[in-house]
Amino acid sequence: MLADLRYALRILRKQPGFAVAAVLTLALGIGANTAIFSLVSGVLLRQLPYAEPDRLVMIFGGDQDGQFSVSEQELIRYREQDDVFQSVAGFSYSWATLSGDAAAERVLAGRVNAGLVEALGVSPQLGRTFDLSEDAQGNNAVAMLSYELWQRRFGGDPDVVGKTLVAEGITHDIVGVLPPDFRLPLDFVGSRAELFVPLALGSTPDPRNIHYLQAVGLLQRGIGLAEAQGKLRAFSTRLRDEIGTLPPTFEARLVPLTEQIFGDIRPVLLILLGATGIVLLVACVNVANLMLARGDARSREIAVRAALGAGRFRLIRQSVTESLTLAMLGGAVGIVVAAWIVQTIVFVNPWNIPRLDEVGLDVGVLLFSGVLSVAAGIGFGLFPAFQLTRRDVQESLHLGTRGAGGEGSLSLRRALVTTQMALAVMLAIGAGLLVRSALRLNEVERGFVTEKIFLARLALPGAEFPQPEGAREFYRSLLESLRGQASVSAAAAVSHVPLLNGPGDWGIRIEGREEERLPGGRRPYADWVIASDGYFETLGIQLVVGRTFTPQDDSRAVPVVVINETASRRYWGTDSPIGARFRLTTDIDQVYRTVIGVVADIRQDGLDEEVQPTMYLPLAQFPGNPDYRMGNQYPGQSMALVVKTTGDPLAITPLVRREVASLNRGIPVSGAQSMVQVVSGWSARRRMNALLFSSFGLLALVLGAVGVYGINAYAVARRTQEFGVRLALGSTPREMVRLVLHQGLTLALLGVLLGTAAALALSQLLTGLLFGIGSRDLITFSSVPLFLVVVAFAACYIPARRASNIDPIKALRYE
Repeated sequence: MLADLRYALRILRKQPGFAVAAVLTLALGIGANTAIFSLVSGVLLRQLPYAEPDRLVMIFGGDQDGQFSVSEQELIRYREQDDVFQSVAGFSYSWATLSGDAAAERVLAGRVNAGLVEALGVSPQLGRTFDLSEDAQGNNAVAMLSYELWQRRFGGDPDVVGKTLVAEGITHDIVGVLPPDFRLPLDFVGSRAELFVPLALGSTPDPRNIHYLQAVGLLQRGIGLAEAQGKLRAFSTRLRDEIGTLPPTFEARLVPLTEQIFGDIRPVLLILLGATGIVLLVACVNVANLMLARGDARSREIAVRAALGAGRFRLIRQSVTESLTLAMLGGAVGIVVAAWIVQTIVFVNPWNIPRLDEVGLDVGVLLFSGVLSVAAGIGFGLFPAFQLTRRDVQESLHLGTRGAGGEGSLSLRRALVTTQMALAVMLAIGAGLLVRSALRLNEVERGFVTEKIFLARLALPGAEFPQPEGAREFYRSLLESLRGQASVSAAAAVSHVPLLNGPGDWGIRIEGREEERLPGGRRPYADWVIASDGYFETLGIQLVVGRTFTPQDDSRAVPVVVINETASRRYWGTDSPIGARFRLTTDIDQVYRTVIGVVADIRQDGLDEEVQPTMYLPLAQFPGNPDYRMGNQYPGQSMALVVKTTGDPLAITPLVRREVASLNRGIPVSGAQSMVQVVSGWSARRRMNALLFSSFGLLALVLGAVGVYGINAYAVARRTQEFGVRLALGSTPREMVRLVLHQGLTLALLGVLLGTAAALALSQLLTGLLFGIGSRDLITFSSVPLFLVVVAFAACYIPARRASNIDPIKALRYE
């Protein structure tokens, strides 16, 4: 074996062009597969950092329109279902400002039930978790820290338990530090909670039944998901009758925690893994063709070896050793390619992938790459080896390279080229569908401007701003100050920035139609957005009819509201809604708000999401009830600044920080970015899907074209004498071109047809990744194969021209 290895390395060193072409081809295929497998391994195959993740479920309410979070009343009732759950705990999020000796800092806080950490099966790094007595109002000034916050703010002090932390102006006793890998179930995507405080719902649940809590259930041992869902069906009916405000089609829904976390990204990664598998197949077929061509050139050498006594197994072993050497070299270079791809994806994070920070080329991934390399080496090495060793020794010695290969070798190469083209077409069509989808997404009318828009988030400390009126005055002063700056042309505040964070919906009761129900029994509803005066003008949202908010729409004026076109059409049809009144169903207050304007629809939740009925509530008037809270915050306490600038939007970041500090030094400015960045970030996943598939499709296309060119160039070289005879007997160069094109294009067209048929059968897998086109889009399925036929024609034409220029005299003396 060592002798075979030394000989293989000598042969490759003597043929550097062949070796480099084969190694790079394999490196691209193996590298792409290793990179995507590292993502699959780190994200999907690695167990969640919980003791028994298979028993954990997220609990939602649901109706015919979708699913939603749970309310305090519902959470309490779910806890009582001990025939289904071993434990149930809730949590929610809020932004908290940390103050004290260190600099003010804004962190995401997780408000959690006592017992949640235990239900997840996690033990604290230091100290303890919350006990039941601390999960109650008046006794809840305690906190747990994430590992990162402990390291950053306390320098990893081992005696941190028992010390204090000031959050939202309230001093909390630190009781524990959680381990480095701990995350709340929704922390795997998006922002990660770093401070944990008791949920402390109070002795009486909120009678408004507001759905703002996330619920996690640990199923009883021995109960499967289907059985648990069945047990909750009758309970859902009782709960709907008991609460009275739930929709008629309400039901409790259980979603496995792994599906909740990975449901969106799983199909993308698996489809990408399949695409890279196709690329590797194409690469292996290409190298197999190279091996066959090189084997034909070495047919006399193989014949001499056989004549001197080498057995067939010995010859196959030598050939496979060469192919494995190539594959291992390709695998080594492929690991470098994979590391680069993984680093790029981790840096860009186009899909907002859960646990992406845990992805890397670990031992398992390197083992996968090694196995892949060996499999590839055997795969593309065995067929040429068997083909070479089947030839007749006497004939090979007599004919030399002139007749090398025979029809069997040529037929095998033709079959490989056809397969190569079919795989390339299948992958190119998938890439074409995703590119078309990304282009259609760019054509969507957003409804707002993106240029020169600056965004940042402010969270006002509850201790300093205990009532909404104080927050309103702060934002009024800040906006007035910003609007007076030379670099600012407009400024406003809004609760939900388009494409950045989607609002929830609120039920409404239209005056004179209070008992109205939608099909299915649900009350009329609308997404809610709190906005200051100047918001629509700052973002360039078009006013359709009526007017928008003015500074006069304050707490002393008549309560007003602006709605979008979708809400106007759905609830007022062709009638004008101006002057109509409605109130919210949650009894946040009993006032009716007058519709003063209708604005154009904007894409609030996503460019690919259907526009929902939306109501815009003025910051200066909402909430009308100063005691209203959602969790521990009132609406308007945390708002985003939206500033239209005269130049580079990010250039005003220091100005905004300075103006905020001039009003209150304890309020941090976070998340500074431009609206262009928001739109770009939102569409990054689809762009990356299109880019990766296009890259893989282009690679497969190039390899396929090289294969078509190679088989035709080989056939022309093999038939040099025949073409010389044909030309000597009167055939024209044009006829030679036509002959070679016919043979080459026949293979290419067969591959295109097979690939198109396979793409038709598999295109349904891409349905969830497409927007604005069907999975069998006619334009894609006609243009991509046509383009590949043109590429194949070009790959065939070069050898065809060479055949037409053959000198008959030289051809007859060939070898």
